[in-house]
Amino acid sequence: MAPRLAVSQLILIRDMLVSGEPFTASQIAVAAGCSERYLAVSEHLQIVSVADEASRP
Repeated sequence: MAPRLAVSQLILIRDMLVSGEPFTASQIAVAAGCSERYLAVSEHLQIVSVADEASRP
């Protein structure tokens, strides 16, 4: 099993996904320091959910 990403990585991925910019999975993976495989569609909802929870005061 792959290690979990840091909250900061999840927030970066979430921000890139919801930005509306046409980032590729490769670009997001490089920026976040993870693999493209991590960015599988099934993970997107978890990334957004975890990042949203972590960024709340």
